[in-house]
Amino acid sequence: VDAANEATASADEVNGEYGISYSGSFGRAYAVNHTTKTTTNGSSTTSDQEGTEMGITYNVTDQVKLQYIRMDNEENASASANVGDEYSADTFGFRYHFPGDVFRVGILHKNFDYTDATNSSQAAGAGSNSGTATRFELRMNF
Repeated sequence: VDAANEATASADEVNGEYGISYSGSFGRAYAVNHTTKTTTNGSSTTSDQEGTEMGITYNVTDQVKLQYIRMDNEENASASANVGDEYSADTFGFRYHFPGDVFRVGILHKNFDYTDATNSSQAAGAGSNSGTATRFELRMNF
C-alpha cells in the first residue's frame, strides 16, 4: 500500500506485507513479513520498520490446542530517532474449546525484549525493557 500525499510538507508512507499459511488436521502454521517505510519529500527516510511473525497452532484434540508465536521487529532508518531499536517476543498458549464450541478458555504467556538503541531525550539504551506478560481469556461465541 503506497499512501503518497501530494502536499509538499507531508511524507510518503509505503506499507507492505506478505506471508504464507498452511492449515490441516494438525492445526495451522504461518509466517508473515511486514514493512513500513516513511520518506519525506526531501527523500529522507524517517522510518523504516520491518517485522516478522511466525506461529503454529497444534490441535492436540478437537478441544485442546497449543500455540506458539515468535515476533521480531526493528527500525532501520538512519534518519530515525529510533534507529537500531528492536523488539522480540515469544508467546506460548493453551486453549480449551468446550463441546459445542460456545465457550473457550485460554492462557497465553509472553516473554518480550525491547532494545532502545537510541533515545534522544535520555542516554542510549535508557528506554530498554524486557519482561513477561500472562493473559487469561474467556471467550463466548453467540
